[in-house]
Order: sequence, then structure tokens, then C-alpha cells
Amino acid sequence: MSRQFQDYFTAYVYKNKNNDSSNGGLSSRHDQVIIFRSELSIPYIVEIIKQDNLDIDKCVQAVYRKQIEYVHLEPISAHVDVDTIHSEKIEYIDKWCMFGGCYVSSSDSRFKECVHQVKYPISLHDRIE
Repeated sequence: MSRQFQDYFTAYVYKNKNNDSSNGGLSSRHDQVIIFRSELSIPYIVEIIKQDNLDIDKCVQAVYRKQIEYVHLEPISAHVDVDTIHSEKIEYIDKWCMFGGCYVSSSDSRFKECVHQVKYPISLHDRIE
């Protein structure tokens, strides 16, 4: 099985065309995202992005907050300095992500597996300040 089917897949962004609250987040630029499984480490995801020549601006990861039983998606670019992704020394950062008003969902059976068995659209926290 290809890594694409094991570690990531594409899903659609559901958004209100009349109101963008993402403050220039990825949902303001893209209608689809590439979702990575929550158990993958950021350095591993960066390697996949480089090897498979993926657009890091479209890449998100499922984040599960166990203490409040909440699942959302965060851009990989909030955790990696995008300018260093193709250099020998990648710089890791940690920016605060907030809900920007959009949701992500898919009819792909892997969606539920990737987002901790949640059966409804997941909020996209692509507003970064």
C-alpha cells in the first residue's frame, strides 16, 4: 500500500464564501487540504512532504486534545519554518492556531480513522496570529 493511503489523504474544505475569518489562513487560498494522521511526528511529516513533493501550504494534521475530547486540524506550516523546509537544517516553530470558520470532511473511510473516529466535519484551526 502506498504511503499516501497510509499516512495522508486529500479532503475538501467547507467554507462560507461571504465570510473569511481565517485572517489569510490556508482556507482563504485552498479548497482542499492534505490531512496527515495525528500520531505522525512533525519531522516525519516534513520528510513525506519533501519526498512526495507536496504543497506544505495545503498540509494539515489532526490534533486530538484528550483532556477535553476535542479534535481539530492544524496547518503543518504552524510548526515548521516554511523557508527552511528544503534546507539541511529545518527549523521547527510553534505558532498558536485558532478556528478560522471552516470545516473539513471527506467521504473517504480513512477520514474517521485519521480523526479519532469522529463522524462529523472537523474544525480547521488555520487562523494563525
